[in-house]
Amino acid sequence: MPSGDDLGLGQLKQGEMCLRFDTRVLLTTCVLDTPSQVQEWVYTKTGAVRNGDSCISSEGERWVVTAGRCDDGAAAQVGVVNRKWIRRNRFIIHSATGLCLDSAHAPNVTVSKCRRNLYSQQWDFSVELQAADILSAR
Repeated sequence: MPSGDDLGLGQLKQGEMCLRFDTRVLLTTCVLDTPSQVQEWVYTKTGAVRNGDSCISSEGERWVVTAGRCDDGAAAQVGVVNRKWIRRNRFIIHSATGLCLDSAHAPNVTVSKCRRNLYSQQWDFSVELQAADILSAR
């Protein structure tokens, strides 16, 4: 059941492919009948893209997308900037770098310079609850 903080939820998709997290963040074939927990995501008003207690993030030189605990405590505030994303149209943009979530190197998922017509950067949630461009104003 969605909470009042959710803007998108369910599978995070590119056609027949879905973002998956078990030990790594990967792009794999979507499970259609009963999606498993590893393909269930929530995008929140705070800019988190969550799978259970884990949030996707990107940092370092290679711009690989990883997932780690969504610890919102004061000790974790340094990492929060790496876990914040902006949803604009079909793009998911890393707030700290302005780079887009990209599956061009599938099954690995990275961030790279946003390109308007690049399919590997266009993502859809199973359920979009409202326009999510509101974070860009912050």
